[in-house]
Amino acid sequence: MNLYLSEIAPFCTTDAEKRLWQRLKKIQKFRIKRHSDSFLLESLLDSFHIEEKYEPIMYYYEEVIKLPLDEEFPLWDTFGDILSVFYNNPLCTEAQKETIFARYKEVTLLRGRKIFLLTFLLIFFR
Repeated sequence: MNLYLSEIAPFCTTDAEKRLWQRLKKIQKFRIKRHSDSFLLESLLDSFHIEEKYEPIMYYYEEVIKLPLDEEFPLWDTFGDILSVFYNNPLCTEAQKETIFARYKEVTLLRGRKIFLLTFLLIFFR
């Protein structure tokens, strides 16, 4: 995943954003499926959103939207928050909002099926 560190550096103006940026920069190989890595990215995007710095948020739109949807990726709970940051961004187009909504729906359905299956198995093997 491209982290766009040089592109977002000028937007990191608060101390918290600078610290998060430095921590992201130190990561040898960023892995979105690693909770610690994705947490740093989510925190930085949340900070940008709070500070109304919308441009750097959209750098990550394509990267997050094209993440494969699989059951082995438990971090979709985290990415629900990131999807909402994209959706509420004034720079987000209607087409992007429709894509975000479709992805969010896919994630919700996948989680719902997984919860149903686990519940069924627990009841069946009681």
